[in-house]
Amino acid sequence: ESIDYSLNRLLNSIPDEVEENTLIIFVGDNGTPENVTQDYPNGHGKSTLYEGGVRVPLIISGAGVSRSGEREDALINVSDLHATILQAVGTKLPGGINNSLGFHHLLQGEEGPQRKYNYIDFLSQGEGGHIIREQQYKLIVNVDQSQEFYDLENDSLEFNDLLLTGLSTDQEEIRLKLEKEATIIREGWSCNDFIQNGNEEGIDCGGDNCPSCALSNYDLPSEKHATVFPNPTNNIVTIDSDNININSLRIFDAQGKEVYKIEKVNAPSYVLNIDAFEKGIYLMFVEYDTFGEYIKLSKR
Repeated sequence: ESIDYSLNRLLNSIPDEVEENTLIIFVGDNGTPENVTQDYPNGHGKSTLYEGGVRVPLIISGAGVSRSGEREDALINVSDLHATILQAVGTKLPGGINNSLGFHHLLQGEEGPQRKYNYIDFLSQGEGGHIIREQQYKLIVNVDQSQEFYDLENDSLEFNDLLLTGLSTDQEEIRLKLEKEATIIREGWSCNDFIQNGNEEGIDCGGDNCPSCALSNYDLPSEKHATVFPNPTNNIVTIDSDNININSLRIFDAQGKEVYKIEKVNAPSYVLNIDAFEKGIYLMFVEYDTFGEYIKLSKR
């Protein structure tokens, strides 16, 4: 009641001509102390990894918001407010360490990228750990590396740790996927966040393989310039770029891991021995002076 009263006073104090061009964002803190209110079970509130400690209200209205009285199910991280505010004022967020995914399109009911996963870590006085969730399931990894696994669609208050009763095959597959994604986020850059992070070549398109879905920083040609032969190959492969100097070559495996790199090729063709590669599909990025292209390479 006090919040409603105070917000009403604040909003009513904004002149009409200012309000017309004002985006109002209301977001809560990460949880409420148990001595104030207990909306969640005991021990599942503020300063925990449960929903009562990490899930907060977010209400947005005003300029640029066409939806009214609707609830959005997309996964949002508070860090995404950075890019969203820049989108609202017509400024693009450059790639880098910002780790922010704009959701301004959701305010207008339009299609656009959405987080596949939401990751949070928390550590205080030796307690905490990290969590990662998708739309339905949530994995908690405590500081002692013990785990908890919850079905938030059917158990939003997290009473039933599914690891105590056993997981179905599908649930175990999801748990492993969440565990893997959390490790990637903690140790490097995710391929599933639609963001250009750190030293990534471009913006992720939400796939499990960064290179294959990245939007290159270069102006990509409408046709392929390089020819790779033989392809598939057992060992020796030649890359010929039709008399255009190749600057560098990078090769990635199916998991997006860089397995080969050479810089300063400075020649229109290059011969490579991939005898040591495991059998499978690889992605080669051929970089020229002003553009680059991806080529699929198959090792037999």
